[in-house]
Amino acid sequence: MISAIAKSAGVIGDEKLLKAAKQAMDFILNGRDEKGYLKHSFIDGQ
Repeated sequence: MISAIAKSAGVIGDEKLLKAAKQAMDFILNGRDEKGYLKHSFIDGQ
C-alpha cells in the first residue's frame, strides 16, 4: 500500500501523498520494539 501511495504521488505530482508515504515507511522501519516486532498500538508518539 505504501508503494501505491508513493507511485500515485509521482504520477499526479502530489507532495502530500509523497510525504504520507515517507511517514508510513518511517513508521514501519522505526516503529518496532526491542525484539524487532512492530508495535501493536501507537498513541501520542509512543
